[in-house]
Amino acid sequence: MALKPLKQTDHLDTQQLAAIPDVQSARSNRCGHALSCYKDLSDRFHVNAEQGDKTGCLNHSAIPPFRHSIIPPLREYSTDRRRRAEYELLGFTTDSHPMHLHAADLARFRITRSTELADHVGESVLCCGMLTTSKPISTITEEPMEFATFDDGYGLIETVLFPRVFRERGHVLFDQGPFIFRGKVDEEFGAITVAITGIDRLERMLERAGRREGGRADRADKADQK
Repeated sequence: MALKPLKQTDHLDTQQLAAIPDVQSARSNRCGHALSCYKDLSDRFHVNAEQGDKTGCLNHSAIPPFRHSIIPPLREYSTDRRRRAEYELLGFTTDSHPMHLHAADLARFRITRSTELADHVGESVLCCGMLTTSKPISTITEEPMEFATFDDGYGLIETVLFPRVFRERGHVLFDQGPFIFRGKVDEEFGAITVAITGIDRLERMLERAGRREGGRADRADKADQK
């Protein structure tokens, strides 16, 4: 029987009262069903120390005691490998300058260190370093040029890229490097600077050096065959 909405002035007859569900009874039935299910699960998965896993669960007495795993000793990285991993992951090394990671490669070139530049004023030298800071400016005629500072692991090298060099090679200075560059050493008011005439990334210079060495080896082999 469908119930119509009740108003405050309505009076319920016996038939209407019988149609209203017994909320308390329904709630009791649901609770009783839940308790019955819980008891059934508890009986099925009860752990019995004597019967073991016959009841469907493991016997607690059959579980072996916990033992700590023995961690095998790990070999330490070599110094060079550790430094390279630090630089790759952190961007720096904890106990040396990043340029020292390239010592073997740089040994193939006649590099002038930052501490030696004062002895080569007026000369053209080959230097290396990581770019630490740069400042692009414009000349009076609105030509772009740049001042750049490099760190070779022994000190700082102040350099200048004049408009022609900056226009041709300035695009390689998009990160820290390392770089190899050639330039003329100047001194003014006690300050040493290098006017860069050519610059490239270290890996590019190594590729070129490898090709040159390979070409010389091929020519030497041909000469021996003759």
